[in-house]
Amino acid sequence: MKNRLRNVWSAIAHGLSLDDTLKAIADDVRKVAVTAMGVGIVGLVVSGDTVKFEEALLVFCIGAFLWLAGIITTGISNSEKEG
Repeated sequence: MKNRLRNVWSAIAHGLSLDDTLKAIADDVRKVAVTAMGVGIVGLVVSGDTVKFEEALLVFCIGAFLWLAGIITTGISNSEKEG
C-alpha cells in the first residue's frame, strides 16, 4: 500500500495530472463493469441450480451502475481538462 501511494505521488510530482489519473480510473471501472454485465447476462441465460435468476440480475445491475459511473467520471475528467 505504501508503494502504491509513493508511486501515485511521484507520478503527480513528475507531471502526471489528476485528470489523466481520473480518466485511467474511469476506463478501468468501465472495463470491470462490462465484464460484470457480461457475467450477469451469462448468468441470466444459464440460470439454474448454481446461479439463481435474482443473483444474475443483481450482478448485471451492479455492472450497469458501474458502467454509468465510469461514463460520468470520464465526462467529468474531460470537462476538467477543457476548462
